[in-house]
Amino acid sequence: MADLRGTQNASPEEKCGDPTLQDVLQAVTASRGALEGKIDALATDLTVLRDDHRRLAEKVATADRQMEELWPEFKDTTKMAQQMEKRI
Repeated sequence: MADLRGTQNASPEEKCGDPTLQDVLQAVTASRGALEGKIDALATDLTVLRDDHRRLAEKVATADRQMEELWPEFKDTTKMAQQMEKRI
C-alpha cells in the first residue's frame, strides 16, 4: 500500500501530521486497481476450472456408457470362465 505520510511538496503541518486527502485517494485507487487485477485473475481461473470440469464430466459420462455396453460381455466371459474351471 502507498505511504500515506504526505509528499515532498506538502506543508510542514502536512509532513508531520495526517496524510492529505489526495494521498489517501491515491492509496485507495492503487489498492482498488490491485484488487480488480486479482478479481480478474480469479475470474479467469474460474473459467478454466469450469471448462476442465465440463471436459472431465464428459469423459466420465463416456466411460460410464462404455462400461454399461461392456458389462454384459464381461458377465458372459466371467460365467464362461467359471464353467471352464468347473470342468477342469
